[in-house]
Amino acid sequence: MRIEWPEAPDVRFDGEGVHLAWPRPGAEARYCGAAVPWRAVRDVDDRSSPQLRLHDGRTVFLGRDTAPALRAAAADAGVPCVFRAPVWSWLLEPFLDSDYAANRDDVEHNLREHGFTAAETRRIRRRVGARMTAYNLLMWEWFDLDQRDLLNAWRLVRPTPTHAPWRSYRRFRQWTDRIADRGRPGGPLTA
Repeated sequence: MRIEWPEAPDVRFDGEGVHLAWPRPGAEARYCGAAVPWRAVRDVDDRSSPQLRLHDGRTVFLGRDTAPALRAAAADAGVPCVFRAPVWSWLLEPFLDSDYAANRDDVEHNLREHGFTAAETRRIRRRVGARMTAYNLLMWEWFDLDQRDLLNAWRLVRPTPTHAPWRSYRRFRQWTDRIADRGRPGGPLTA
C-alpha cells in the first residue's frame, strides 16, 4: 500500500465535519478517511501541529495553515480545543541534530510526569531509533521532531520507500496515536 504524507493537502470544514481530499489512495487516506463527522471528533488541537483526535483513538493531522479555520469550525460544532503535551517530541528529542545532554533532565522529567518509565522510554526509542537517525540525517532537524516526523520517517526510510502492507502501517500508526494520547489532559498514563 502506498504511504503518503501524514496530512491531507486539501481540507474543508462545514457544519457536518471535516472533509479531507487526498491526491491518491494510500495508507494515510485509508487510516483517516475522506470525511470525519464532528460527532466522531473528541477534541482538536490548533497549535503548531493542527490535528483532530477521534473518539476511536485515531489522530488526523491537518496542514499548519488550517489552524484558524479549525479553531472556528470546532467552536461552531461544540468540539473542545485541547492542548496535548508533545510526548513524541520529548521521545524523539535525542534524535535531533543538537546537544541532548543540555535538555535531558527536563525531557526525562516531562516523560515521567506523563507515565513513561525509563525502561519504556528506552524501548520506544530503540524501536524508532534507527529510522529516526536515518531520517534526521536527511532532514538535519535541530529544533523539533514530532509524531508527523516519525510517520514520515516510517514512510521514507524503508527497504521499499513509500510502500508497505496495510496491516503493518495501521499497527504502527495506532501505536503512535496511543502514545501521543498520553499527552492529553486526563489521558491514559499507559499505552
